Amino acid sequence: MSSNCLNRSKTKYPNPETLEVGALSGAIFETFVANEVIKNLTNNGVKPQMCLYYYRDKNQKEIDLIYVEGDVLFPIKIKKGISPNVPDKHFEVMKKYSNNVSTGIILCMTKKLQPINKNCWLVPIEYI
Repeated sequence: MSSNCLNRSKTKYPNPETLEVGALSGAIFETFVANEVIKNLTNNGVKPQMCLYYYRDKNQKEIDLIYVEGDVLFPIKIKKGISPNVPDKHFEVMKKYSNNVSTGIILCMTKKLQPINKNCWLVPIEYI
């Protein structure tokens, strides 16, 4: 059974187009992308449970993935849109945990790698 059929059967969406614009589309997209990141790490001999984390605080600041390499934190946000309109301000919260926070990325449906500002880049999901 394809994942598309599985998603449609669990959510009761009649077709892929309805699923794509439905209320759960962002969550389903985020889960798909996070799973692709985990799969890529695993296929490259990296244990995701040793380097990949999630962050959410009491103020609802959320970072979808934090990749840790050595003592460097790489914040990652996942957005369904083609060009999220603002850089993710929640990346700044990482600075209270480490002085070594790398440029953050927003994995999204953009067509090309592009900077938003000096602290954040839009990255196509095809780069995973």
